[in-house]
Amino acid sequence: MNTQDFNLDKDPVIELISEAWSHWMTPPVKEEYVKNTYYSYRAVEHPDTTTEFKRKMEKTRIIALNTQNCYVYNFYLLNQFNDPKQQFEWLENLLREMEKNGEVGIIIGHMSPGVSDCINTLSTRLRALQDRFQHVIRLSLYGHTHDEEFEIVRSFNDNKPISVNHVTPSFTTFLGRNPSFRAITLDVKTKLPIKVETYTLNIDLANKDDAHAKFVFNHELTQEYNLADLSPASIFNLTQKFRDEEELAIKYRTNMSAKGPEGHYYKQYGCDEQCRRKLS
Repeated sequence: MNTQDFNLDKDPVIELISEAWSHWMTPPVKEEYVKNTYYSYRAVEHPDTTTEFKRKMEKTRIIALNTQNCYVYNFYLLNQFNDPKQQFEWLENLLREMEKNGEVGIIIGHMSPGVSDCINTLSTRLRALQDRFQHVIRLSLYGHTHDEEFEIVRSFNDNKPISVNHVTPSFTTFLGRNPSFRAITLDVKTKLPIKVETYTLNIDLANKDDAHAKFVFNHELTQEYNLADLSPASIFNLTQKFRDEEELAIKYRTNMSAKGPEGHYYKQYGCDEQCRRKLS
């Protein structure tokens, strides 16, 4: 955990993971993952795909990044000077090829570039690619923080919101947070998200009665925050409201922990100006 030596020709941990998840990969994708520790594939090539899925996801590519390349606690990065395993070079070339072929992409990764755990120079490089290829990248999904949150990506030229990094809560228990997962609905034509639903398992209730040991619908993002849509502009405007509307900020902080004890703190003690500024 936390450490990966990008100088290795083959990483035994990556090989182990590739075997565990081989039913999700075609042989060429698995080979790419073992070699590079990151990969991409056309969504319609997923081993379990259906005719209906192929119709809906044509010209859509899943891009899986290895975010160990920017993790501040990955001390093997001390012997890296630029682009571990040439991942950003690969990503830029891939996005150029996708642009030429009329493809769109969905990025998935463990650690979002906006968190403090990600080395700033590498975070900035990914932001530059998101800016340049904002018409190609339609959705970015991350985890790592165990919180439900989102990050606004701004353009370099005019600071305009151009993209959103959606950070999902964790499926496992963690320090004052309930386990959760998300279901995301995409527009078939644009592949942009139109609905993000969160399902949660309440640990306190489950410990009292096994009948409650199940995931139930918690909320949907646009309805929860009264958003017109999930565009970068809409979500950016929401973050600006956090500065002045304490109740809205408390709702966001509560949802971050999937209504776990961590969120109960803000219901009890509130979210003052300093707390709200951190959200905007």
